[in-house]
Amino acid sequence: MKVDVLLISYNQSQFVRQAIENIIVQQVVHINGEKPQVRVIVADDASTDNTLTIIKSFEKESPFPFIYLPNENNLGHVMNYKRAFAACQGDYVCVLEADDWWSSPLHIQKHIQFLEEHKECAMSVNRLAEYYPDEKLFSIPTNKYDKIMYYDVRDQILENMISNHSSACYRTELLHQLPDEIFDRTFDDWLLGIFMCQFGFIVQLPEVTSVYRVHQGGIYSGATEEDNIKLRNERFDKALELFGDVYGKKIEFAKKMFNAKKKKKSLRDYFPPFLYDLYRLLIPQALRQIIK
Repeated sequence: MKVDVLLISYNQSQFVRQAIENIIVQQVVHINGEKPQVRVIVADDASTDNTLTIIKSFEKESPFPFIYLPNENNLGHVMNYKRAFAACQGDYVCVLEADDWWSSPLHIQKHIQFLEEHKECAMSVNRLAEYYPDEKLFSIPTNKYDKIMYYDVRDQILENMISNHSSACYRTELLHQLPDEIFDRTFDDWLLGIFMCQFGFIVQLPEVTSVYRVHQGGIYSGATEEDNIKLRNERFDKALELFGDVYGKKIEFAKKMFNAKKKKKSLRDYFPPFLYDLYRLLIPQALRQIIK
C-alpha cells in the first residue's frame, strides 16, 4: 500500500515549518498486515520567498522521502492542484496546504485504516479546529458531529462536507478520473466532493486531527464577502455544467437557498463603507463571524 502526502505551498514561509513538522511525525503502522509506504509530494507553486528552502531543510530528519514537482513557473492555485493530483501514484492521497497543520501524529493512520475497511466510502474527512492567528483563538465548528457520519451527494450539494483540503483523504484512482473541466477558477473542495460522491460516501471521522488557519492571506478567508459570493455563484454555474444532467434540480435549489440567505440583512449591511472598514479593523474576526 502506498500513501502520497500532497503538500501544497506558495509563499508560506511563515507557516510551512509547522506543516512539515507535523508531517514527519506521522505514525503509520501496519494496516491489514502491511506497513504503508509514505512519500511527500511537494507541489510548490514557484514561491518567491524561502518556503522551498524551509521544506528542504527537513529532508534529513524525515522518515519519508520528498518528491519535488517542477516549480519554475507560477501556475496558480487551481492548475497547481491539477498537476499535483496527476503526480500522485499511491493508493491514497492526504492533502496538507502549507498554512494548515495536522494536530495528531495518527492523522494519516486514522484515514487510511478507515478507508481500507470501508470500501463504500470514496473519501474521508476529519473534524477540524479553526485557528484565528490575529486573535490567537482556536475554535471547533459546532455543526460537525463528534461521531462517524456518512454524507451522500445531496448533503454535499446543499452544504459542503469537506471542511478544507487539509482535512481530506482521497482514493487516488478516483482523483485520476477528474474531468479537465473541473479545473478552472471555480475549482474547490465543494465541486470535488460532488464528483467523489458519484463513487461512494464522504465519511467524516469524529476526531479533530487537523487545524485550518483562517488568515487574511488565505484564498477564501482573505477575500471579501462580495468576492466570495460571486465565486460561490460561479461554482454553482460550473456544477450545473458538470453535473446538471443528473443533479441539476438539487444544484439549482442549493443556489436559490444560498442567495436567499445572503439577501437577509445583518448588522453590517447597515454600515456606511467607511464605518465597515473601521468595523473590520477593530472587531476580531472570530466575533465578526458571530455577528454575521
